Amino acid sequence: MRSLRDLARFIIEQKVVDRCKRFRWQLFDAIRIDEHFSDKNRGREYKEGDSYTSNFGITDNKHTPDWAKAYFEKIPILAGKDQFTFNASSPVVSFFKQHNIPVIGGASGTLTFVLRGITLMHEINLSLEQMREYVALLTAAMIAEGHHSVAEVMMVACTFNLYPYRTSTGEVAPYKFPFDQPERHYDIFLPDSFKKTYAYKELLQKYPQFLKPENASSKPANPSMVKSA
Repeated sequence: MRSLRDLARFIIEQKVVDRCKRFRWQLFDAIRIDEHFSDKNRGREYKEGDSYTSNFGITDNKHTPDWAKAYFEKIPILAGKDQFTFNASSPVVSFFKQHNIPVIGGASGTLTFVLRGITLMHEINLSLEQMREYVALLTAAMIAEGHHSVAEVMMVACTFNLYPYRTSTGEVAPYKFPFDQPERHYDIFLPDSFKKTYAYKELLQKYPQFLKPENASSKPANPSMVKSA
C-alpha cells in the first residue's frame, strides 16, 4: 500500500501533467490557424492502434522503390502516412485530391510550432535565406519519415511569408501555396544555397516537370475555407 506521502506526490504529479496537457492544447489552438487546422479543414482522423514501418518516404508499400524498403529496418518508425484517414468533405483534402497533391498527414503542425518558436525567440536571429534552409531540411526529414508531403509543409511555411513572389502585375505578394497556384513548380521553395549545388542540377535534369525555374504568374484558386472547427 502506498504511503500518504507517495499518494500525495502522485496526485500532485498527475495534476501537473493534466495542466501541462491542457496548456499544450490551448497553445496549439492559439498558434494554429483555422484555415489549415480546424477539424473541418484539416480533415484527418486517427486510425486505431499504432502501425510501424521500416520503409523510407511517403509512398505506400505498393509504390515504394526497392532502395527505400526496409530503410529503417533497425529502428522502425511510426509514420504519419499509416496513422490517419482523411475526410473527403474537407475543402483542403478535396482541393489536394483534385490537383493530385499527396495527402499524408495534413497541414504540418510541427512546422507551425517550430517557426512560431523561432520568431518569438529573439536570440535566434536567422536571415530569410537561413529560415528557408531550415524549412527545406525539416521538410526533407518529414518526407523521409513518412509524415508529410511537400505541400503540407509549405502551405504552413507560406503563412510566415517566407516565399513572397512577384505577380503578373509586378507586385510582390505573400504566397498561399498551393491554393494560389496549384500548378506552380517547387523551385520557389528551394534555398539559393541548394540551387548552387550539383545535386540541384541533377534533380533539374531528372524532374524538370517539378523543378522549373521561377516563371509562373499569379492565378488565385482559393477553396472555401471553414473558419472554425
